[in-house]
Amino acid sequence: MLAVVAASILLTWLVCAAVFIGIGSFFLGQIRKEYALTDAFWIGIAIVVAILEIYHFVRPVDLGATTLIACFGFVGALVSRRSLLPELKKIRSIGLWTALCYTMLIVLLALRSAGPCEHYDTGLYGAAAIRWAITYPVVPGLANLHGRLGYHSSVFLCIAALDQGVWRNLAHHLFAGLIIAGLLGYVVPAYFRLLRGTSTSSADWFLSILLIPAMFWTAEEQVVGSMTDVPATAACFAGAALLFRGLSKELSARNDSSNSDQRLVVAMALFALAAVFKLSTVVVAGLGWSIAFLQLWSLTRKSGKRIQLIAASLVLSAAIVLPWIACGLVQSGYPFYPKPLLGIPVDWQVPSAAANWETAAIRSWARMPHARLSETQGFRWIGSWVRGNSRNREGLEVPILIAVAGGLACIFALVRRKRTGAWQGLWLLIPSLAGCLFWFLQAPDPRFGKAAIWITAGTLGTFGVVYLFQDKELKWRRIALLGLAAITAWCLYPRTLWRLSARPLLGVHGFLRLPMVKVVSRQTLSGLVVYVPAEGDKCWDAPLPCTPYLNKTLRLRRAESMRWGFASEGLPDVPDVAGPIPGK
Repeated sequence: MLAVVAASILLTWLVCAAVFIGIGSFFLGQIRKEYALTDAFWIGIAIVVAILEIYHFVRPVDLGATTLIACFGFVGALVSRRSLLPELKKIRSIGLWTALCYTMLIVLLALRSAGPCEHYDTGLYGAAAIRWAITYPVVPGLANLHGRLGYHSSVFLCIAALDQGVWRNLAHHLFAGLIIAGLLGYVVPAYFRLLRGTSTSSADWFLSILLIPAMFWTAEEQVVGSMTDVPATAACFAGAALLFRGLSKELSARNDSSNSDQRLVVAMALFALAAVFKLSTVVVAGLGWSIAFLQLWSLTRKSGKRIQLIAASLVLSAAIVLPWIACGLVQSGYPFYPKPLLGIPVDWQVPSAAANWETAAIRSWARMPHARLSETQGFRWIGSWVRGNSRNREGLEVPILIAVAGGLACIFALVRRKRTGAWQGLWLLIPSLAGCLFWFLQAPDPRFGKAAIWITAGTLGTFGVVYLFQDKELKWRRIALLGLAAITAWCLYPRTLWRLSARPLLGVHGFLRLPMVKVVSRQTLSGLVVYVPAEGDKCWDAPLPCTPYLNKTLRLRRAESMRWGFASEGLPDVPDVAGPIPGK
Protein backbone atom coordinates (compact mmCIF):
# COMPACT_ATOMS: atom_id res chain seq x y z
CA MET A 1 0.00 0.00 0.00
CA LEU A 2 2.94 2.33 0.63
CA ALA A 3 3.89 1.98 -3.03
CA VAL A 4 0.34 2.94 -4.10
CA VAL A 5 0.37 6.06 -1.92
CA ALA A 6 3.84 7.08 -3.15
CA ALA A 7 2.80 6.51 -6.77
CA SER A 8 -0.28 8.69 -6.23
CA ILE A 9 1.92 11.44 -4.82
CA LEU A 10 4.32 11.15 -7.77
CA LEU A 11 1.46 11.35 -10.25
CA THR A 12 0.03 14.43 -8.51
CA TRP A 13 3.44 16.10 -8.52
CA LEU A 14 3.72 15.41 -12.24
CA VAL A 15 0.35 17.04 -12.89
CA CYS A 16 1.24 20.03 -10.71
CA ALA A 17 4.60 20.42 -12.45
CA ALA A 18 2.86 20.35 -15.84
CA VAL A 19 0.45 23.09 -14.70
CA PHE A 20 3.27 25.24 -13.30
CA ILE A 21 5.40 24.78 -16.42
CA GLY A 22 2.44 25.62 -18.65
CA ILE A 23 1.80 28.87 -16.79
CA GLY A 24 5.49 29.71 -16.54
CA SER A 25 6.11 28.93 -20.20
CA PHE A 26 3.48 31.42 -21.27
CA PHE A 27 5.05 34.13 -19.09
CA LEU A 28 8.66 33.44 -20.09
CA GLY A 29 7.68 33.04 -23.73
CA GLN A 30 6.79 36.72 -23.78
CA ILE A 31 10.38 37.50 -22.79
CA ARG A 32 12.38 35.00 -24.84
CA LYS A 33 11.60 31.98 -26.99
CA GLU A 34 14.17 29.79 -25.22
CA TYR A 35 14.02 29.11 -21.47
CA ALA A 36 14.73 26.31 -19.03
CA LEU A 37 11.84 24.13 -17.86
CA THR A 38 13.02 24.57 -14.27
CA ASP A 39 12.71 28.34 -14.67
CA ALA A 40 9.19 27.88 -16.06
CA PHE A 41 8.31 25.61 -13.12
CA TRP A 42 9.35 28.18 -10.53
CA ILE A 43 7.86 31.21 -12.26
CA GLY A 44 4.66 29.17 -12.59
CA ILE A 45 4.54 28.65 -8.83
CA ALA A 46 5.06 32.38 -8.28
CA ILE A 47 2.17 33.23 -10.61
CA VAL A 48 -0.08 30.61 -8.98
CA VAL A 49 0.62 32.13 -5.56
CA ALA A 50 -0.32 35.57 -6.86
CA ILE A 51 -3.58 34.15 -8.28
CA LEU A 52 -4.44 32.40 -5.01
CA GLU A 53 -3.72 35.48 -2.91
CA ILE A 54 -6.04 37.61 -5.01
CA TYR A 55 -8.68 34.89 -5.30
CA HIS A 56 -8.73 34.40 -1.52
CA PHE A 57 -9.92 37.95 -0.97
CA VAL A 58 -13.22 37.24 -2.67
CA ARG A 59 -13.73 33.49 -2.19
CA PRO A 60 -12.47 30.58 -0.12
CA VAL A 61 -9.70 28.57 -1.77
CA ASP A 62 -12.05 25.97 -3.21
CA LEU A 63 -12.24 23.60 -6.16
CA GLY A 64 -13.01 26.59 -8.37
CA ALA A 65 -9.56 28.06 -7.64
CA THR A 66 -7.84 24.77 -8.37
CA THR A 67 -9.79 24.33 -11.62
CA LEU A 68 -9.01 27.88 -12.68
CA ILE A 69 -5.28 27.35 -12.14
CA ALA A 70 -5.36 24.03 -14.00
CA CYS A 71 -7.08 25.72 -16.95
CA PHE A 72 -4.45 28.47 -16.97
CA GLY A 73 -1.75 25.80 -17.07
CA PHE A 74 -3.41 23.96 -19.97
CA VAL A 75 -3.96 27.14 -21.98
CA GLY A 76 -0.42 28.34 -21.23
CA ALA A 77 1.07 25.07 -22.46
CA LEU A 78 -1.12 25.13 -25.56
CA VAL A 79 -0.22 28.71 -26.47
CA SER A 80 3.49 28.12 -25.75
CA ARG A 81 3.73 24.71 -27.43
CA ARG A 82 6.15 25.89 -30.14
CA SER A 83 8.72 27.00 -27.58
CA LEU A 84 7.82 24.37 -24.99
CA LEU A 85 8.26 21.26 -27.16
CA PRO A 86 11.94 21.95 -27.98
CA GLU A 87 12.63 22.44 -24.29
CA LEU A 88 10.95 19.12 -23.48
CA LYS A 89 13.14 17.39 -26.05
CA LYS A 90 16.24 18.79 -24.36
CA ILE A 91 15.52 16.64 -21.30
CA ARG A 92 17.27 13.78 -23.09
CA SER A 93 20.50 15.77 -23.11
CA ILE A 94 20.89 15.78 -19.34
CA GLY A 95 22.38 12.28 -19.41
CA LEU A 96 21.36 8.87 -18.14
CA TRP A 97 23.05 9.12 -14.74
CA THR A 98 21.59 12.55 -14.07
CA ALA A 99 18.09 11.32 -14.91
CA LEU A 100 18.55 8.15 -12.87
CA CYS A 101 19.83 10.02 -9.79
CA TYR A 102 17.05 12.61 -10.01
CA THR A 103 14.41 9.89 -10.38
CA MET A 104 15.72 8.00 -7.36
CA LEU A 105 15.65 11.14 -5.22
CA ILE A 106 12.10 12.01 -6.29
CA VAL A 107 10.93 8.45 -5.52
CA LEU A 108 12.56 8.71 -2.10
CA LEU A 109 10.79 12.03 -1.53
CA ALA A 110 7.45 10.51 -2.53
CA LEU A 111 7.95 7.57 -0.18
CA ARG A 112 8.79 9.86 2.72
CA SER A 113 5.87 12.14 1.84
CA ALA A 114 3.54 9.17 2.31
CA GLY A 115 4.42 8.94 6.01
CA PRO A 116 2.58 10.22 9.06
CA CYS A 117 2.42 13.93 9.92
CA GLU A 118 4.48 14.68 13.02
CA HIS A 119 5.23 18.32 12.25
CA TYR A 120 4.61 20.31 15.42
CA ASP A 121 3.54 23.58 13.80
CA THR A 122 1.01 21.81 11.60
CA GLY A 123 -0.85 20.74 14.71
CA LEU A 124 -0.32 24.06 16.47
CA TYR A 125 -1.72 26.28 13.72
CA GLY A 126 -0.89 25.15 10.16
CA ALA A 127 -3.77 22.71 9.73
CA ALA A 128 -6.19 25.26 11.19
CA ALA A 129 -4.92 28.00 8.86
CA ILE A 130 -5.52 25.75 5.85
CA ARG A 131 -9.03 24.89 7.06
CA TRP A 132 -9.85 28.59 7.46
CA ALA A 133 -8.56 29.27 3.92
CA ILE A 134 -10.75 26.50 2.52
CA THR A 135 -13.83 27.59 4.47
CA TYR A 136 -13.80 31.40 4.19
CA PRO A 137 -12.19 34.24 2.25
CA VAL A 138 -9.67 36.30 4.21
CA VAL A 139 -11.11 36.64 7.74
CA PRO A 140 -10.62 40.00 9.51
CA GLY A 141 -8.93 39.71 12.89
CA LEU A 142 -8.26 35.97 12.62
CA ALA A 143 -5.08 36.48 14.63
CA ASN A 144 -7.23 37.46 17.62
CA LEU A 145 -8.45 33.85 17.75
CA HIS A 146 -4.93 32.43 17.71
CA GLY A 147 -1.89 34.62 17.16
CA ARG A 148 -0.19 32.10 14.87
CA LEU A 149 -3.11 32.30 12.43
CA GLY A 150 -2.00 35.85 11.68
CA TYR A 151 1.27 34.71 10.08
CA HIS A 152 -0.61 34.38 6.73
CA SER A 153 2.04 32.36 4.90
CA SER A 154 1.05 31.81 1.27
CA VAL A 155 2.18 28.21 1.69
CA PHE A 156 -1.19 27.60 3.36
CA LEU A 157 -3.03 28.84 0.28
CA CYS A 158 -1.04 26.47 -1.94
CA ILE A 159 -1.84 23.50 0.30
CA ALA A 160 -5.49 24.58 0.42
CA ALA A 161 -5.61 24.59 -3.39
CA LEU A 162 -4.25 21.02 -3.39
CA ASP A 163 -6.69 19.98 -0.67
CA GLN A 164 -9.51 19.39 -3.14
CA GLY A 165 -11.22 16.41 -4.73
CA VAL A 166 -9.48 13.08 -4.09
CA TRP A 167 -6.85 14.85 -1.97
CA ARG A 168 -9.37 16.36 0.43
CA ASN A 169 -7.85 16.37 3.93
CA LEU A 170 -4.66 14.77 2.53
CA ALA A 171 -2.80 17.67 0.88
CA HIS A 172 -0.34 17.88 3.78
CA HIS A 173 1.51 15.06 1.96
CA LEU A 174 2.11 17.08 -1.20
CA PHE A 175 3.53 20.57 -1.08
CA ALA A 176 6.91 20.39 0.69
CA GLY A 177 8.08 17.45 -1.40
CA LEU A 178 6.98 19.17 -4.61
CA ILE A 179 9.04 22.25 -3.75
CA ILE A 180 12.11 20.17 -2.88
CA ALA A 181 11.72 18.31 -6.18
CA GLY A 182 11.77 21.66 -7.97
CA LEU A 183 15.01 22.67 -6.23
CA LEU A 184 16.60 19.31 -7.06
CA GLY A 185 15.81 20.09 -10.70
CA TYR A 186 18.44 22.83 -10.46
CA VAL A 187 20.93 21.13 -8.16
CA VAL A 188 21.29 17.60 -9.54
CA PRO A 189 21.95 18.55 -13.21
CA ALA A 190 24.48 21.18 -12.12
CA TYR A 191 26.41 18.62 -10.07
CA PHE A 192 26.54 16.11 -12.94
CA ARG A 193 27.53 18.76 -15.49
CA LEU A 194 30.60 19.48 -13.40
CA LEU A 195 31.23 15.78 -12.82
CA ARG A 196 31.11 14.99 -16.55
CA GLY A 197 33.33 17.96 -17.35
CA THR A 198 30.77 19.61 -19.65
CA SER A 199 30.71 22.70 -17.43
CA THR A 200 33.16 24.74 -15.40
CA SER A 201 30.56 27.36 -14.46
CA SER A 202 30.88 28.98 -11.05
CA ALA A 203 27.05 29.05 -10.92
CA ASP A 204 27.05 25.25 -11.18
CA TRP A 205 29.50 25.08 -8.28
CA PHE A 206 27.16 27.30 -6.27
CA LEU A 207 24.28 24.91 -6.95
CA SER A 208 26.45 21.89 -6.18
CA ILE A 209 27.20 23.26 -2.72
CA LEU A 210 23.45 23.63 -2.17
CA LEU A 211 23.23 19.88 -2.84
CA ILE A 212 24.04 19.44 0.86
CA PRO A 213 20.87 21.04 2.33
CA ALA A 214 18.76 19.76 -0.59
CA MET A 215 19.83 16.18 0.11
CA PHE A 216 19.25 16.65 3.83
CA TRP A 217 15.68 17.76 3.13
CA THR A 218 15.16 14.81 0.81
CA ALA A 219 16.41 12.20 3.27
CA GLU A 220 15.78 13.55 6.77
CA GLU A 221 13.78 16.78 6.98
CA GLN A 222 10.09 16.58 7.81
CA VAL A 223 8.20 16.78 4.53
CA VAL A 224 4.67 15.91 5.68
CA GLY A 225 2.73 18.85 7.05
CA SER A 226 2.26 22.57 6.51
CA MET A 227 5.90 23.55 7.02
CA THR A 228 6.85 26.98 5.72
CA ASP A 229 10.60 26.97 6.33
CA VAL A 230 11.46 24.50 3.57
CA PRO A 231 9.43 26.18 0.77
CA ALA A 232 10.69 29.65 1.68
CA THR A 233 14.32 28.53 1.89
CA ALA A 234 14.06 26.55 -1.35
CA ALA A 235 12.67 29.63 -3.14
CA CYS A 236 15.56 31.69 -1.75
CA PHE A 237 18.07 29.08 -2.90
CA ALA A 238 16.60 28.99 -6.41
CA GLY A 239 16.47 32.79 -6.61
CA ALA A 240 20.05 33.12 -5.34
CA ALA A 241 21.28 30.52 -7.85
CA LEU A 242 19.68 32.41 -10.74
CA LEU A 243 21.03 35.71 -9.45
CA PHE A 244 24.50 34.19 -9.09
CA ARG A 245 24.24 32.95 -12.69
CA GLY A 246 23.16 36.40 -13.84
CA LEU A 247 26.01 38.07 -11.97
CA SER A 248 28.76 35.61 -12.87
CA LYS A 249 31.31 37.09 -15.18
CA GLU A 250 31.52 34.13 -17.53
CA LEU A 251 27.73 34.01 -18.00
CA SER A 252 26.95 37.69 -18.44
CA ALA A 253 28.79 37.97 -21.73
CA ARG A 254 27.03 39.64 -24.62
CA ASN A 255 26.12 36.34 -26.28
CA ASP A 256 24.20 35.26 -23.18
CA SER A 257 22.65 38.58 -22.19
CA SER A 258 19.11 37.48 -23.03
CA ASN A 259 19.39 34.49 -20.76
CA SER A 260 20.81 36.72 -18.03
CA ASP A 261 17.84 39.05 -18.31
CA GLN A 262 15.38 36.21 -18.11
CA ARG A 263 17.11 34.65 -15.11
CA LEU A 264 17.09 37.93 -13.25
CA VAL A 265 13.34 38.31 -13.80
CA VAL A 266 12.77 34.80 -12.44
CA ALA A 267 15.12 35.48 -9.52
CA MET A 268 13.15 38.59 -8.54
CA ALA A 269 9.91 36.61 -8.58
CA LEU A 270 11.46 33.88 -6.44
CA PHE A 271 12.73 36.32 -3.83
CA ALA A 272 9.25 37.83 -3.63
CA LEU A 273 7.85 34.30 -3.30
CA ALA A 274 10.23 33.47 -0.45
CA ALA A 275 9.13 36.54 1.51
CA VAL A 276 5.43 35.65 1.31
CA PHE A 277 6.19 32.04 2.23
CA LYS A 278 8.11 32.99 5.40
CA LEU A 279 8.60 36.44 6.91
CA SER A 280 11.96 35.43 8.41
CA THR A 281 13.47 35.48 4.88
CA VAL A 282 12.46 39.10 4.28
CA VAL A 283 15.96 40.57 4.65
CA VAL A 284 17.85 38.14 2.43
CA ALA A 285 14.98 38.03 -0.06
CA GLY A 286 14.46 41.81 -0.10
CA LEU A 287 18.13 42.63 -0.62
CA GLY A 288 18.51 39.82 -3.15
CA TRP A 289 15.54 41.23 -5.07
CA SER A 290 17.13 44.68 -5.01
CA ILE A 291 20.46 43.44 -6.40
CA ALA A 292 18.67 41.51 -9.15
CA PHE A 293 16.69 44.65 -10.04
CA LEU A 294 19.82 46.80 -10.19
CA GLN A 295 21.59 44.23 -12.33
CA LEU A 296 18.61 44.04 -14.67
CA TRP A 297 18.52 47.82 -14.88
CA SER A 298 22.23 48.03 -15.71
CA LEU A 299 22.23 45.53 -18.56
CA THR A 300 22.88 47.15 -21.92
CA ARG A 301 19.83 46.11 -23.92
CA LYS A 302 17.49 47.89 -26.27
CA SER A 303 15.58 50.42 -24.20
CA GLY A 304 12.17 49.08 -25.22
CA LYS A 305 13.07 45.52 -24.26
CA ARG A 306 14.61 46.62 -20.99
CA ILE A 307 11.49 48.54 -20.05
CA GLN A 308 9.39 45.48 -20.87
CA LEU A 309 11.53 43.23 -18.66
CA ILE A 310 11.58 45.67 -15.76
CA ALA A 311 7.84 46.21 -16.02
CA ALA A 312 7.18 42.46 -16.09
CA SER A 313 9.36 41.84 -13.03
CA LEU A 314 7.84 44.73 -11.08
CA VAL A 315 4.26 43.75 -11.90
CA LEU A 316 4.78 40.10 -10.98
CA SER A 317 6.61 40.93 -7.73
CA ALA A 318 3.90 43.42 -6.79
CA ALA A 319 1.18 40.86 -7.59
CA ILE A 320 2.86 38.47 -5.15
CA VAL A 321 3.77 40.83 -2.31
CA LEU A 322 1.00 43.45 -2.22
CA PRO A 323 -1.94 41.01 -1.73
CA TRP A 324 0.11 39.29 0.97
CA ILE A 325 0.60 42.59 2.79
CA ALA A 326 -3.11 43.34 2.42
CA CYS A 327 -3.93 39.91 3.85
CA GLY A 328 -1.79 40.69 6.89
CA LEU A 329 -3.65 43.95 7.42
CA VAL A 330 -6.98 42.11 7.28
CA GLN A 331 -6.03 39.16 9.47
CA SER A 332 -4.19 41.06 12.19
CA GLY A 333 -4.23 44.79 11.46
CA TYR A 334 -0.48 44.76 10.77
CA PRO A 335 1.34 44.16 7.46
CA PHE A 336 4.25 42.24 9.05
CA TYR A 337 2.64 40.54 12.02
CA PRO A 338 3.71 39.62 14.68
CA LYS A 339 5.74 42.82 14.49
CA PRO A 340 3.25 45.50 15.64
CA LEU A 341 4.46 47.99 13.03
CA LEU A 342 2.50 50.15 10.59
CA GLY A 343 -0.82 49.02 12.01
CA ILE A 344 -4.11 50.40 10.75
CA PRO A 345 -6.83 51.71 13.12
CA VAL A 346 -9.49 49.03 12.67
CA ASP A 347 -11.64 47.26 15.23
CA TRP A 348 -10.08 43.86 14.44
CA GLN A 349 -6.50 44.98 15.07
CA VAL A 350 -4.65 42.62 17.43
CA PRO A 351 -3.75 44.46 20.65
CA SER A 352 -0.12 45.52 20.53
CA ALA A 353 0.54 43.71 23.83
CA ALA A 354 -0.55 40.40 22.25
CA ALA A 355 1.62 41.01 19.16
CA ASN A 356 4.60 41.87 21.35
CA TRP A 357 4.07 38.66 23.32
CA GLU A 358 4.08 36.63 20.10
CA THR A 359 7.34 38.26 19.04
CA ALA A 360 8.95 37.66 22.44
CA ALA A 361 7.78 34.04 22.51
CA ILE A 362 9.28 33.29 19.10
CA ARG A 363 12.58 34.96 19.98
CA SER A 364 12.77 33.17 23.32
CA TRP A 365 12.08 29.77 21.77
CA ALA A 366 14.65 30.34 19.02
CA ARG A 367 17.29 31.22 21.59
CA MET A 368 16.56 28.50 24.16
CA PRO A 369 13.70 26.05 23.56
CA HIS A 370 11.57 25.32 26.64
CA ALA A 371 13.28 28.10 28.61
CA ARG A 372 11.66 30.90 30.58
CA LEU A 373 11.45 34.33 29.03
CA SER A 374 13.63 35.73 31.79
CA GLU A 375 16.37 33.24 30.88
CA THR A 376 16.54 34.37 27.25
CA GLN A 377 17.02 38.09 27.77
CA GLY A 378 20.27 39.96 27.18
CA PHE A 379 23.17 37.70 26.24
CA ARG A 380 22.79 34.95 28.86
CA TRP A 381 21.32 32.59 26.29
CA ILE A 382 24.34 32.56 23.97
CA GLY A 383 26.28 29.88 25.85
CA SER A 384 23.31 27.55 25.92
CA TRP A 385 22.60 28.27 22.26
CA VAL A 386 26.16 27.39 21.25
CA ARG A 387 26.04 24.14 23.21
CA GLY A 388 22.65 23.23 21.79
CA ASN A 389 23.72 23.81 18.17
CA SER A 390 27.34 22.69 18.33
CA ARG A 391 26.53 19.37 16.65
CA ASN A 392 24.12 20.69 14.04
CA ARG A 393 26.06 19.56 10.99
CA GLU A 394 23.77 20.59 8.16
CA GLY A 395 22.34 23.68 9.87
CA LEU A 396 25.53 25.33 11.15
CA GLU A 397 28.79 23.36 11.30
CA VAL A 398 29.24 22.53 7.62
CA PRO A 399 28.08 25.87 6.14
CA ILE A 400 30.30 27.76 8.59
CA LEU A 401 33.32 25.62 7.66
CA ILE A 402 32.63 26.09 3.95
CA ALA A 403 32.19 29.84 4.41
CA VAL A 404 35.42 30.17 6.42
CA ALA A 405 37.39 28.18 3.84
CA GLY A 406 35.96 30.27 1.03
CA GLY A 407 36.65 33.47 2.94
CA LEU A 408 40.31 32.51 3.31
CA ALA A 409 40.45 31.88 -0.44
CA CYS A 410 39.05 35.38 -1.00
CA ILE A 411 41.82 36.84 1.14
CA PHE A 412 44.51 34.91 -0.73
CA ALA A 413 43.02 35.98 -4.07
CA LEU A 414 43.06 39.63 -3.00
CA VAL A 415 46.68 39.37 -1.82
CA ARG A 416 47.76 37.69 -5.06
CA ARG A 417 45.47 39.91 -7.16
CA LYS A 418 44.09 36.86 -8.91
CA ARG A 419 40.80 37.34 -10.72
CA THR A 420 38.27 34.54 -11.07
CA GLY A 421 34.87 34.16 -12.69
CA ALA A 422 33.28 34.06 -9.24
CA TRP A 423 34.14 37.62 -8.21
CA GLN A 424 30.85 39.10 -9.39
CA GLY A 425 28.94 36.49 -7.42
CA LEU A 426 30.27 37.96 -4.18
CA TRP A 427 27.55 40.59 -4.45
CA LEU A 428 25.32 37.90 -2.97
CA LEU A 429 27.14 38.36 0.34
CA ILE A 430 25.25 41.62 0.87
CA PRO A 431 21.82 39.97 1.29
CA SER A 432 23.16 36.78 2.84
CA LEU A 433 25.32 38.38 5.55
CA ALA A 434 22.62 40.95 6.33
CA GLY A 435 20.16 38.05 6.56
CA CYS A 436 22.48 36.20 8.95
CA LEU A 437 22.71 39.25 11.20
CA PHE A 438 18.94 39.74 11.17
CA TRP A 439 18.40 36.03 11.91
CA PHE A 440 20.80 35.94 14.86
CA LEU A 441 19.39 39.06 16.47
CA GLN A 442 15.71 38.25 15.94
CA ALA A 443 15.22 34.47 16.19
CA PRO A 444 18.43 32.40 16.00
CA ASP A 445 16.91 28.97 15.51
CA PRO A 446 19.02 27.54 12.62
CA ARG A 447 15.94 26.65 10.58
CA PHE A 448 14.90 30.32 10.46
CA GLY A 449 18.28 31.38 9.05
CA LYS A 450 19.02 28.49 6.72
CA ALA A 451 18.52 30.56 3.57
CA ALA A 452 21.00 33.27 4.63
CA ILE A 453 23.47 30.80 6.14
CA TRP A 454 23.67 28.51 3.11
CA ILE A 455 23.69 31.33 0.54
CA THR A 456 26.70 32.74 2.40
CA ALA A 457 28.36 29.32 2.39
CA GLY A 458 27.50 28.77 -1.27
CA THR A 459 28.86 32.15 -2.34
CA LEU A 460 32.14 31.95 -0.44
CA GLY A 461 32.54 28.22 -1.05
CA THR A 462 32.08 28.72 -4.78
CA PHE A 463 34.77 31.37 -4.80
CA GLY A 464 37.12 29.05 -2.93
CA VAL A 465 36.53 26.11 -5.28
CA VAL A 466 36.89 28.21 -8.42
CA TYR A 467 40.03 29.84 -7.03
CA LEU A 468 41.62 26.46 -6.29
CA PHE A 469 40.45 24.38 -9.23
CA GLN A 470 39.70 26.65 -12.21
CA ASP A 471 43.08 25.90 -13.79
CA LYS A 472 43.27 22.26 -12.69
CA GLU A 473 42.54 19.11 -14.66
CA LEU A 474 39.11 17.52 -14.58
CA LYS A 475 40.22 14.82 -12.15
CA TRP A 476 40.90 17.43 -9.47
CA ARG A 477 37.45 18.97 -9.91
CA ARG A 478 35.96 15.52 -9.64
CA ILE A 479 37.83 14.95 -6.38
CA ALA A 480 36.30 18.18 -5.06
CA LEU A 481 32.82 17.01 -6.14
CA LEU A 482 33.32 13.65 -4.45
CA GLY A 483 34.35 15.58 -1.35
CA LEU A 484 31.04 17.47 -1.51
CA ALA A 485 29.22 14.15 -1.80
CA ALA A 486 31.08 12.83 1.25
CA ILE A 487 30.19 15.93 3.27
CA THR A 488 26.58 15.52 2.19
CA ALA A 489 26.56 11.91 3.40
CA TRP A 490 28.08 12.98 6.72
CA CYS A 491 25.36 15.60 7.16
CA LEU A 492 22.70 12.90 6.80
CA TYR A 493 23.69 11.37 10.16
CA PRO A 494 24.00 7.78 8.77
CA ARG A 495 23.53 6.21 12.21
CA THR A 496 20.05 7.67 12.59
CA LEU A 497 18.97 7.60 8.93
CA TRP A 498 16.91 4.40 9.27
CA ARG A 499 15.22 5.47 12.50
CA LEU A 500 14.30 8.95 11.28
CA SER A 501 13.46 8.31 7.62
CA ALA A 502 12.57 4.66 6.98
CA ARG A 503 11.06 3.26 10.17
CA PRO A 504 8.02 5.64 10.21
CA LEU A 505 7.06 4.28 6.77
CA LEU A 506 6.71 0.69 8.00
CA GLY A 507 3.31 1.51 9.51
CA VAL A 508 1.90 3.11 6.35
CA HIS A 509 -0.98 1.00 5.08
CA GLY A 510 -2.96 3.69 3.31
CA PHE A 511 -3.47 7.43 2.95
CA LEU A 512 -2.87 9.02 6.37
CA ARG A 513 -5.04 11.90 7.49
CA LEU A 514 -4.04 14.38 10.13
CA PRO A 515 -4.26 13.21 13.74
CA MET A 516 -7.52 13.82 15.55
CA VAL A 517 -7.55 15.58 18.89
CA LYS A 518 -10.14 15.72 21.62
CA VAL A 519 -11.41 19.26 22.17
CA VAL A 520 -13.62 20.87 24.78
CA SER A 521 -15.90 23.84 24.20
CA ARG A 522 -15.28 27.07 26.11
CA GLN A 523 -17.18 30.35 26.13
CA THR A 524 -15.74 33.82 25.96
CA LEU A 525 -17.25 36.79 27.80
CA SER A 526 -19.32 37.60 24.71
CA GLY A 527 -20.83 34.11 24.65
CA LEU A 528 -18.79 32.92 21.65
CA VAL A 529 -18.12 29.17 21.79
CA VAL A 530 -14.49 28.27 21.07
CA TYR A 531 -12.92 24.80 20.95
CA VAL A 532 -9.76 24.20 22.97
CA PRO A 533 -7.63 21.02 22.95
CA ALA A 534 -8.36 18.90 26.01
CA GLU A 535 -4.63 18.19 26.31
CA GLY A 536 -1.62 19.96 24.89
CA ASP A 537 -1.62 22.91 22.51
CA LYS A 538 -2.33 21.35 19.11
CA CYS A 539 -5.68 21.64 17.35
CA TRP A 540 -4.74 19.52 14.32
CA ASP A 541 -7.94 18.93 12.31
CA ALA A 542 -10.39 20.18 14.96
CA PRO A 543 -13.58 22.02 13.96
CA LEU A 544 -13.58 25.80 13.69
CA PRO A 545 -12.99 27.92 15.68
CA CYS A 546 -10.20 26.15 17.58
CA THR A 547 -7.36 27.71 19.52
CA PRO A 548 -4.91 26.35 22.09
CA TYR A 549 -5.05 29.63 24.04
CA LEU A 550 -8.48 30.98 24.91
CA ASN A 551 -8.90 34.74 24.80
CA LYS A 552 -11.80 35.59 27.11
CA THR A 553 -12.30 38.98 25.47
CA LEU A 554 -12.67 37.41 22.02
CA ARG A 555 -15.87 38.28 20.19
CA LEU A 556 -17.37 38.10 16.74
CA ARG A 557 -17.40 41.36 14.81
CA ARG A 558 -20.82 40.40 13.47
CA ALA A 559 -22.91 38.00 15.46
CA GLU A 560 -24.30 36.14 12.48
CA SER A 561 -21.07 34.67 11.06
CA MET A 562 -17.37 34.01 11.63
CA ARG A 563 -16.84 35.17 8.06
CA TRP A 564 -16.62 38.76 9.26
CA GLY A 565 -13.91 37.99 11.77
CA PHE A 566 -12.96 38.52 15.38
CA ALA A 567 -11.96 41.31 17.70
CA SER A 568 -10.48 41.31 21.19
CA GLU A 569 -9.26 43.71 23.81
CA GLY A 570 -6.68 41.70 25.74
CA LEU A 571 -4.17 38.88 25.84
CA PRO A 572 -5.21 35.23 25.46
CA ASP A 573 -4.63 32.77 28.29
CA VAL A 574 -1.06 32.13 27.24
CA PRO A 575 1.37 30.33 29.55
CA ASP A 576 2.87 32.40 32.32
CA VAL A 577 5.64 34.60 30.94
CA ALA A 578 7.95 32.84 33.38
CA GLY A 579 6.88 29.42 32.09
CA PRO A 580 7.55 27.35 28.99
CA ILE A 581 7.28 28.99 25.58
CA PRO A 582 4.80 27.18 23.36
CA GLY A 583 5.35 26.06 19.80
CA LYS A 584 8.36 26.14 17.56
